[in-house]
Amino acid sequence: MISGGYNKNLKLWSTSDYSCVATLSGHSGYVRSVSTSADSTIVASASNDKSIKLWSLHDRRCIQTLTGHTRSVTSVCISADKRWLVSGSFDTTIKIWSMSDYSCIHTLTEHSSLILSLCLSPDSRYMVSGSNDKTIKVWRTSDWTCIKTLTGHSNTVRALCYYPDGSRLVSGSYDEMLKVWK
Repeated sequence: MISGGYNKNLKLWSTSDYSCVATLSGHSGYVRSVSTSADSTIVASASNDKSIKLWSLHDRRCIQTLTGHTRSVTSVCISADKRWLVSGSFDTTIKIWSMSDYSCIHTLTEHSSLILSLCLSPDSRYMVSGSNDKTIKVWRTSDWTCIKTLTGHSNTVRALCYYPDGSRLVSGSYDEMLKVWK
């Protein structure tokens, strides 16, 4: 297991006895989000310091720092095929990063407020984003087009997660509601 927090570090935890087995340091602001690649080789961390760091789990070192957001990075997610990393920020943008050369290949600006959550579908065909604007946007990753806006929450959408088979999406909001979307 991996956690990040106010101490600006990531912690790797043993799942057998729940002891801390390593601490990864490098951010200058607290860590808001972490995402692990499907093959468990890379971890991405998003921070209040406006950066994203990519860490090798093999040798527990930072392999790349991504910059480009102008405010705190609040959410990161690595695609199942490790083709992209997506990041959301208080700057109201979503950035799509190439995992092959770590360049920013798209910046999405359709939300009208802070981005607080992102999730890629298990097959990496879709991305969803949740915002302080109370909406969830569904994006087609083949061309990064917003194909649908889901409404129904009365407050910030703070958490998003696809079912493992991709058939449903669960959203959590500061309105104290969980919603399941088909």
